[in-house]
Amino acid sequence: MGPSLLLLHLPQPGRDVQGSCVHDIDDITAWTRWTRGLLVLLGLTSTCAFSPPPRQSSPCQRRKFDLRLSDIIEAESIIGQTATTTTQRPDVTQPLSPLTFAGQVERALLSKFEEDKIERVIASWRLLEKDYDHREFVGPQQSPPILDSEESRCWQHAPSFVPGLKALQWWDNVDDIGWAQSLKIHSKTFAMNAESYGEGWKTLVLLNRGQWDETNAKLFPRTSKAIQKSGVPAVEAFFASMKPNTSIKPHSDFTNFVLTSHLPLVVPENGNNKCRLSVGDESRQWMEGKVILFDTSILHDAINEADEMRYILMLRVWHPDLSGEEREALQFIYDVLELPELLSDDAGTRFMAEERARMAKEFPLKATGGFGASKSKRKKVKGKKRSRK
Repeated sequence: MGPSLLLLHLPQPGRDVQGSCVHDIDDITAWTRWTRGLLVLLGLTSTCAFSPPPRQSSPCQRRKFDLRLSDIIEAESIIGQTATTTTQRPDVTQPLSPLTFAGQVERALLSKFEEDKIERVIASWRLLEKDYDHREFVGPQQSPPILDSEESRCWQHAPSFVPGLKALQWWDNVDDIGWAQSLKIHSKTFAMNAESYGEGWKTLVLLNRGQWDETNAKLFPRTSKAIQKSGVPAVEAFFASMKPNTSIKPHSDFTNFVLTSHLPLVVPENGNNKCRLSVGDESRQWMEGKVILFDTSILHDAINEADEMRYILMLRVWHPDLSGEEREALQFIYDVLELPELLSDDAGTRFMAEERARMAKEFPLKATGGFGASKSKRKKVKGKKRSRK
């Protein structure tokens, strides 16, 4: 699978799950970028990004940051390790060494933001550096509370962990959220877009870690514009398919500061409970046109028992408990992972990196544009065959 934060686990487009919140990595471009970044961090290639260069290895350097790189965690392994105890957090009051990559990121964060406004992000970054692996039974936070930790699946597993965020299986206030209502209006258009591309794909990415995919955005202009105009605080947006008579095993997405939203577009045997999603201890069926919002740092799984494909629009959105400054700080970390030159002490190098980061996040479409795509354009689409839910 999709920020990992741990940010950087964030959250994580790459697990072998069809249409799951996990996404499988066979995007060669993304893999190349990540590999290059990892080689830089390990000191195996040269770069002007860091001054001075990192001299100490750290978990932030060794771990797989990118959303796409996490593996599925099955329910029995998580529950087996957490049923008797919740992990204890290490002390994070001391600043990180400026000679490490993590320390240079922390220094950059503190130069861009007021420390008291991003205190939780700094704590999260330091926890990652200490190899902290957050595991917690979050049943008591549900309504009504769930108290039996040994029988319940309401466990949160989030190595990419921002302290102080609510952990709810389902966010039932989604119908009151403006962007959800805005997107529902366009669900039939979205469905036509998803079905129009044919077979053989698992995900079609429109937005990834705050950056628009220009090719796919132009392929589906109305969908892209509707997402952009809705005001949804999206980190990612993509179409996801799920094959008939398939299932996705229980897993966590490892990140608690991003929630997942599905807008079901085409649900075979709609309303007959053939296509279901389980989060923690509660299962719900996908219903065409009904937006759902849930926490994928809690164990979840999915099933399509019907004989036809299921299509959804999937969004990864910032957790609503995050402040604006915290979202910006987390996005900056994503940007640094893509462009380590943002940490350069050379003003010219840093300025060029900042411009590249800004341009990558600009919406690529003009005010006008048609619906759908021609067959010739479809051949060019980056149909990234990642599995998500």
